[in-house]
Amino acid sequence: MLTRQSLWIWVPSLRLGTRKPGKISERYEQKLGGADSNTERQVGDALRQAVYATNEYNRLSGHKAAVMAVDVSPDSSIIASASVDSTVKLWQRDGTGLATLKGHKGIVRAVKFSSDGEIIASGSDDGTIKLSPQTEAC
Repeated sequence: MLTRQSLWIWVPSLRLGTRKPGKISERYEQKLGGADSNTERQVGDALRQAVYATNEYNRLSGHKAAVMAVDVSPDSSIIASASVDSTVKLWQRDGTGLATLKGHKGIVRAVKFSSDGEIIASGSDDGTIKLSPQTEAC
């Protein structure tokens, strides 16, 4: 059961990373005052839903490092992801990989489809912007 004590332990932990409860929790309680039971219930329900009731539809796995940016084509048929591994990957909505765009020599921080979906622009730490025709990439 979510008690007043556990509420003030959870909220600062979520907002501040992995900090342990203690003086920060006490300061929140002093500053905000106590929460009524309805508020405690609502916060508890929201936390449980965020942690346990999230549905994952597809997982796009294939980059060798962190993903920095994602864009979806105007017709929603293709997803592009930019990565620290210096590549842009194109995916179908079901998670199937379509193509890997190489050529950047640094972290790719941005990716964007043109308004007609024909061109994919990517920007990298190497100081370049690459324009790739989407039809040639797939």
